[in-house]
Amino acid sequence: MLHAPSYRACYAEFLQRDFPRIPLPRSAEQFYALASLGQELMDYHLLRHPNLSRSPVKFSVAGNNRVEKGFPRCEGGHV
Repeated sequence: MLHAPSYRACYAEFLQRDFPRIPLPRSAEQFYALASLGQELMDYHLLRHPNLSRSPVKFSVAGNNRVEKGFPRCEGGHV
């Protein structure tokens, strides 16, 4: 949010001389709605969201999907 063009434009003068201020929700309902969205976003990032079990994206080869130490092997300075 702090990098959103609308936020930066609205508070451009203040950002030149002070730290950014994070706007607070206007009500408890808005706070809980935003907290719920934040939790959902965290679950996606941590690969815990239930929707990820139904993903159409699959690995085309068998394996454990882990990147082991030393991967990728670089030869001649190129990846």
